[in-house]
Amino acid sequence: MLSPADELSFRLLGGSLKRVQKQYEAFVLSLNSTKAWAEEKGVTSFHLHFELGIDAMVRGDSFAAMDQFGMAKQLANSIEEKALALFNLLLCRENLSLPYEHTLKGLQDVLRETQSCLGIADQLLAFEQRTAFRTGEIAKIARFEPPKDRITQAHYFRLWVRSLPFHGHTAALAGDSDFEFFIQNQRALHQGAYRLRTLTGQLHPEDLRALRLSEAIDRLYLWTWRWLVNPELFPAKKILHVLEKIDLKRDQDRLTAEDAQMFRNTLLWLSLLGATPRERIQPLIDLFCAGSGVEFPILAQERLLIEYLNACRDGADIFANDLYDQLESQSTNDVLFAALARVVQRGNPSVAPPALRAFAERLVITLSAKRAPALGEILIDSARSTITLADGKLIRSRSFCMAALLLKKYSVVSAADFAHFCFGVRQYDSFCHDRNIVNLLARMKPVFAPELGFRMKAGRVIAEGTWNKVAFAEATPAMEQFAQDPAWHRFLESSETQTVSSPSARKATPAELLLETPPTALLGKSLSRRDLESELARPRSTTNRILKLWIKRRLVQKRGAGRLTRYTFPLRFKASTSSKEVRL
Repeated sequence: MLSPADELSFRLLGGSLKRVQKQYEAFVLSLNSTKAWAEEKGVTSFHLHFELGIDAMVRGDSFAAMDQFGMAKQLANSIEEKALALFNLLLCRENLSLPYEHTLKGLQDVLRETQSCLGIADQLLAFEQRTAFRTGEIAKIARFEPPKDRITQAHYFRLWVRSLPFHGHTAALAGDSDFEFFIQNQRALHQGAYRLRTLTGQLHPEDLRALRLSEAIDRLYLWTWRWLVNPELFPAKKILHVLEKIDLKRDQDRLTAEDAQMFRNTLLWLSLLGATPRERIQPLIDLFCAGSGVEFPILAQERLLIEYLNACRDGADIFANDLYDQLESQSTNDVLFAALARVVQRGNPSVAPPALRAFAERLVITLSAKRAPALGEILIDSARSTITLADGKLIRSRSFCMAALLLKKYSVVSAADFAHFCFGVRQYDSFCHDRNIVNLLARMKPVFAPELGFRMKAGRVIAEGTWNKVAFAEATPAMEQFAQDPAWHRFLESSETQTVSSPSARKATPAELLLETPPTALLGKSLSRRDLESELARPRSTTNRILKLWIKRRLVQKRGAGRLTRYTFPLRFKASTSSKEVRL
């Protein structure tokens, strides 16, 4: 008869086999059953906590994983087990942007005591390379000589970094001995085939299945830079394919600090050069990439460059000068972001580094593409969200530009479509949104008069007149690839839906959320405004708007005045049980 400790080991072995065979659901069921059995029997082991830690890491719960690996370290019966626990503790602390120097030193001390942890030592080499990349020490990665007798993660990461064009050690992979070694031995590396296709820029049917989020972010980041440098040879479709495979709702909590910052910078590049207003991207960045911990220097510099280019495009000279000074103060010989900023400032792409010269030319053309309107002409630039009048006056309004684009194509549109296209409204409500539409049309009338007029009637927005004196700035070919691709719009649409449904979306965007009808919990109650604000978990301004809507619909009775005002919720109407929300 097996002892409880032996039976625990037997149960864990069966579950581990399911994990190795990629039967993840069966593995989780087995692990939870084993955990409950161990608690009932009062037994534990290194392997139990280690498997629980692995499960937590897969789910993206680095805090829970860190606790489990800490327990595993205490229960380790050998140097190898202690090294395994310490290495995974290191990854957890890194993912959470917590100090990890003490854990790293402990792992290094353990590895010096044994030669039997070669796999962990190899993974530690890759970890050290990633750390060098984050701090911008590209030369350190370039000097690194990976092992010649076996394939490791360090081989892949070194090739990945060398493929990026924004540093002084970029190199073509074709004919490279390290790349040839990787090709010959990639089958022995975890996700080797996927990583090889990442380096070569190839898609494959196997890539349709779910993969680790970090692998997808690495591919997305590298391929975005390839598109930036050469959009003619590297089509935008490949980037969009990767974006469509990222389930933001599922993967939100799995983003490590590095993943979040690389994903943020990718979205900022696509917004800048993909003819997409920043307002459509920013809520997504706020929701999924905010609070990603301490900024890694190389990714922080890249973000500064993008913000500088945005400021140049928008004519914000003072802001652009400040950003340029910050870039110059952080510039290094390895990373070329400051060099790109100098090229744009001087308007001379010929001084750009060779690997970035074509990209610099496109940047200069894109950022200087503004033109003065012809005599008597109004120029609308949707990429910059600007309207230049015939007298040179500049109006900056995204909703204004979007309205003009829509009404130029369709002279009559529904108010719901107009509100969605111009304001991003997902669920149209005439009481909440019609006044916004009327206000926008009132602003547009004097600008386009007398050739054009706008009005709203019977739930429709109508444009009347001629557009002969209105011109629309054309996007560059690279921008057109994204602006016209349905896959890009599908990604934005799905992302907007997720930002609306997320509880934290209210913090990320100034739009207000209104409940259509009072929740069931309020029926029969008589509350003050302050009590109602607490019940709804909404700020005061939003609570006031909700009350106005409910009073108009006779869903609540207002009694008293001043501080004695009470809002009574009768039982005679059908309340909302689904808390359906609409965006103002």
